[in-house]
Amino acid sequence: MPRILLINPNTSESTTSRMVAIAQAAAPAGTTVIGATARAGVAMITDEASLRASVSEVIALGVAAAGDVDGMIVAAFGDPGLADLRGRVTVPVVGIAESAMHAAAAGGRRFGIATVTPGLAGAITARATALGLQACFTGLRLTEGDPLALVAEPAQLLAALAAAV
Repeated sequence: MPRILLINPNTSESTTSRMVAIAQAAAPAGTTVIGATARAGVAMITDEASLRASVSEVIALGVAAAGDVDGMIVAAFGDPGLADLRGRVTVPVVGIAESAMHAAAAGGRRFGIATVTPGLAGAITARATALGLQACFTGLRLTEGDPLALVAEPAQLLAALAAAV
């Protein structure tokens, strides 16, 4: 029975629980998704400084669990620590930005990204470029308002994302 580690690079246990539930629901039968939450950092990564600061936690959590799992997911859209973690473990490691961007660009499709984190605009754009997808990437659609306040209110979040796109 495969075990997949979902690494949440922020400190929100509730976010980890929600992401694990989503991943578990999408996982093939017989797969178990387990979560690991950063022990230090911020509750929500909203800027490039906090994204960079989360790298050490991603690596530490992944390396510590490497012998107990069959694969890992770095579950922050900037894929913090992804390349470094891949170099330190022998199991497959994927990032949610990398995976989403490749899926969106499949067959040469154009894609854009809507986000509540304008402080990550540079990192997200750089990620598309690093993945060789800049020809398909149409850019970012940014919400207005405080990211933490938006994610705390699902109806407001949905409205803000709809307005951005």
